[in-house]
Amino acid sequence: MASNRGFQKKLLTWFKQNKRDLPWRRTRDPYLIWISEVMLQQTQVKTVLPYYERFVARFPDLQSLSQASESEVVAAWSGLGYYSRARNLHRAARAIVANGPGFPKEFSAILQLPGIGRYTAGAIASIAFGARYPVVDGNVRRFLSRYFGRALDESECWPIAQSLLPERNAGDFNQALMEIGATICKPDDPLCLLCPLSEGCQTKGRPLPGLRKSVPAVRQNMAMLALRKKEKFWMEDRGPEPELLRNLWCFPMQLGAEPADALARRLLARFGVRRAKQVGHFTHSIMKYRFQISLLSAAARGGTAGKGAWVHPRDFQEYPHSSLVKKAMRLVQNQ
Repeated sequence: MASNRGFQKKLLTWFKQNKRDLPWRRTRDPYLIWISEVMLQQTQVKTVLPYYERFVARFPDLQSLSQASESEVVAAWSGLGYYSRARNLHRAARAIVANGPGFPKEFSAILQLPGIGRYTAGAIASIAFGARYPVVDGNVRRFLSRYFGRALDESECWPIAQSLLPERNAGDFNQALMEIGATICKPDDPLCLLCPLSEGCQTKGRPLPGLRKSVPAVRQNMAMLALRKKEKFWMEDRGPEPELLRNLWCFPMQLGAEPADALARRLLARFGVRRAKQVGHFTHSIMKYRFQISLLSAAARGGTAGKGAWVHPRDFQEYPHSSLVKKAMRLVQNQ
């Protein structure tokens, strides 16, 4: 441990002076830390901030979250993506309240909650309760790989992160490690001159072969229809079956590798629509997919197809939906 004290001191001093002022860093409430950590999975801090504020205002504690319906929780999450996170939060809140008396303090018990893995359990246990458990995410793995001069697998990072932990202040140390990976040791153009640990770094900004693996997005086309009846729009409940936008409410859509015009014709035929107005084109990424979207608008002529409802824009927020549909709704309302 003595050999790591210099590393620990430099990192903790840097963190104290340079950490970002984030709302979840102003508390040791495990509930609020849990919400932030789940939101931050695969999502950048700047994106999470407004969602976090709204979500905890709507569900300020375990009791309020557990008493809500799943639909209410997913609606409050709408636009943040990866909606299984919201459903697991809801399931976990109900499990915690049922078992009582409060948020579990032991790492092993936290790890048993739905949607929580080793990283999230370690973050909650160390930050909220001061327990000496490490964290390894993409930022930490990148930093450790560069610092030690070889592309480390995640499995190799865990024992290294554990060995670096100080006896006290494990929560601050873990946050500091994540922070330096996010703000200094960036994927591209790391800010090595600002790094407090550059002296011991084995790469000092030089590329490290094998560290970054990029997977090209799967490109597809999508036609989307804003079907109007007076002031309301037809919204479809996607249900549990589709790979994309599962259990969310959306404008009717048709997607695939076919040209956008062909997809649009098939979509309009579903609703007996002969003419539609072209609202616009835009791109949107969902998981591994990159969609080129053609947005159409038309007045309803006949019946509707599938499970859904006519929704007024003022009630739109009450339905669980994705940022894709929010973007499309803005375009339709501004046409």
